Amino acid sequence: MKTNDIESRIDPENIQSRIGLLNSLLHKKISVQAFPILLEEEFQASYNENNQLRARITLFLGLIFFAASSVFDLAFFPNDFTSLTVRLFITTPLLLILASMSFTKYFYYFHQYYVLVFSFIIMVSLVIIAAIIPLYMKDLLYQSLTFTLLFITTLPRLQFRIILYASIMVLLIFNIGYLFSGINPPLHYYWSLSGNNYILSAAACLCLIASYFNESNARKQFILSNLVKMENALLAHLSHYDKLTNVANRRYFEEVLEKEWRRAMRAHHSLSLLFIDFDYFKQYNDLYGHQAGDRALSEIANVFIKCVRRAGDFVARFGGDEFIIIIPDDSLDNAVMLAKTIMLELKKLALENADSKISPLVTITIGITAIIPTVDMSTNVLIKQADLALQQR
Repeated sequence: MKTNDIESRIDPENIQSRIGLLNSLLHKKISVQAFPILLEEEFQASYNENNQLRARITLFLGLIFFAASSVFDLAFFPNDFTSLTVRLFITTPLLLILASMSFTKYFYYFHQYYVLVFSFIIMVSLVIIAAIIPLYMKDLLYQSLTFTLLFITTLPRLQFRIILYASIMVLLIFNIGYLFSGINPPLHYYWSLSGNNYILSAAACLCLIASYFNESNARKQFILSNLVKMENALLAHLSHYDKLTNVANRRYFEEVLEKEWRRAMRAHHSLSLLFIDFDYFKQYNDLYGHQAGDRALSEIANVFIKCVRRAGDFVARFGGDEFIIIIPDDSLDNAVMLAKTIMLELKKLALENADSKISPLVTITIGITAIIPTVDMSTNVLIKQADLALQQR
C-alpha cells in the first residue's frame, strides 16, 4: 500500500471544503435544481445506479400490460382486427425491441429516456387505436393515456424534468390525435375534449408534484450519505495519517507491517525496510526554530512520497524525526537503490543546516534490511535489524 494510494491522496483541506459545500446545500431548501457540476455528475451516476433496474422492470411490465390488453380488443371488436393489428403486430414488436435494448451499456446512462420513448410509442399507439374504434369506446382509450403517465411516474422514479417532458408529450399527443379521431363537432366533441384534457392535466400535475418530491428527497439523501462518507473519510485519514507530513502514522504503520509480514511469510517473499533518521534534527530545531523544523520534516516526507513509486510501498512517520518505508516483494539491492534515489532527491532540496557536523545541508541516515519472514519471527525483528543498520552508518 503506497502513501499516495486512494486513502492517502485524500487532502483534508479538500474534504473539509467539500463537507462545507454539502452542509451549505443541506441547509438550503433542496429542490430539483442541479448541484454544482462535479457533484451533479456524482448524483446522476448514483441515480442511474439505483434506478436502472426499476426502469428495466417498467419496460417489460409495460410491454406485458400493453400486449395483454389485446384481450379487450378481441372482446369488444371480434369482427374488426385493425386495433389488434396495431397493438400486437406494430406496437408490441417496437416495445419489445426497446425493452431488449435495456441490456445494452447505454441503458445505464439513458434509461430515463428509454422509458420516455417507450411511453411515447404507447401513447401514439393508443391514440391511433382510439381513432379506429367506435365513438363510445374512444374515451376509455384516452383514459389509458392517464394510466400510462401514472405508470411511468410511480415505478421507475423518473426525475422531474423527464416527467415534465412526458406531461407535455401526453397532452400534445392527445390533442393532435383528437383532431383525427373521427368525432365531429359539436356533438360530444367539446365535452369529450375538455373532459379528457382536464383529467390528463390533473394527472400531469399530480405526477409532476410526486416526481418533484421524489427527486428532492433523492437529492437530500444523496447529500446526507455523501456527507457521512466524507466525514468518515476525514476521520479515517486523521486516524491513519500524520497531520504534519501527510504520511502514515506509527499506528497505521504497525497495522500495515503486520499484514505485509503475514503476506510475505505465506508467499516466502522478501520484505525490506528502510529506517530513516533526520541528522542533527535537534540542532536544526534549536537554530532555526520548531516551525522551520516542521517544514523541513514535511518537505523530506514529500521526497519519500515522490521516490516511492511502486503500488505496494508504504511510507510512515515512526516518531519525531524518524521515518520508515516498507518495501514488500523486493530485494535488498532494490531497497539500496531506493535509498540512493532518496538521498539524491533530498540533496536537490538544498535545505541548510548550519549546525550539522557532516554537511552544511540537511542530511538523513538510512538503515536498510530485508528478511524473508518465518513463523518463529516477528515484525520486531525487521524493525530492530533496520534500526541496527541505521546506528552502524
